[in-house]
Amino acid sequence: MTVARISIMRTSRDLTRSSSDKRAQVERVLDELEDHLSGLPGYVMGFRFVGHDDKDEVGRVSLWNAHEDADHAATNNHTIVLRARIHQLIDPGHLETLVEVAGNPKNLPEAKG
Repeated sequence: MTVARISIMRTSRDLTRSSSDKRAQVERVLDELEDHLSGLPGYVMGFRFVGHDDKDEVGRVSLWNAHEDADHAATNNHTIVLRARIHQLIDPGHLETLVEVAGNPKNLPEAKG
């Protein structure tokens, strides 16, 4: 069963840097995380997003062939290191959830690996 891991976060307020600089840092690490995840077994697709009304809100979505693939990716050492870097740049209380893809999704690519 295909699952999606969804992360939504806000870049932290930092008086020494502009909001857009901090967001750019978070986006770079999110892109690095996505590059890493895309090479792991069961990865289907993923992307980073920015809030429409709140530009300090950023996040990512990744689709996985199975729950076990998503869990394996989350516990990968390099994944943990990248997520720790992200946590240093964002406000506490971000949303991280794993959901099952339901219904009859169209045009999903085949899983890699």
